[in-house]
Amino acid sequence: MGRFPSIRGFPTFPFPFPRQTFFGFNTKKGKTMEFIKTKNGLKITIDDADKKFLKELSQDNHNVLCTRTAEYDFFESYLCNSDWEWINPEDIAALTDAPILGIRDENNEVTEAYGYMDYQVYSMLEELEIHGEIFLQKG
Repeated sequence: MGRFPSIRGFPTFPFPFPRQTFFGFNTKKGKTMEFIKTKNGLKITIDDADKKFLKELSQDNHNVLCTRTAEYDFFESYLCNSDWEWINPEDIAALTDAPILGIRDENNEVTEAYGYMDYQVYSMLEELEIHGEIFLQKG
């Protein structure tokens, strides 16, 4: 295992910033990501500081935002102390490879699931960098 260990089975790669900067970005000022439930899904927004961070991160290599590993790493500090978690598609019998966020109950059953259905065309991080928000479809 090298300097950048794997996260949840996905190999990581060197970011242009130290890893602790990526995980700990702006957490001292409070959470900067909002999860807003809507009738049809989940809207996730970030603030200008996070948008600036993503822009700086992708400045030399825009493809750095286009991997699942980068998405999992970026969301980790926001998900780790919340009810939200990454859901495997097979846990809800989904016939997709889309990134899915959801909530489980005390029996570990998925009670809510939201998928990023534009995953084949866009990266979640690319959209967050450009628009400051993404929409996940309710499943």
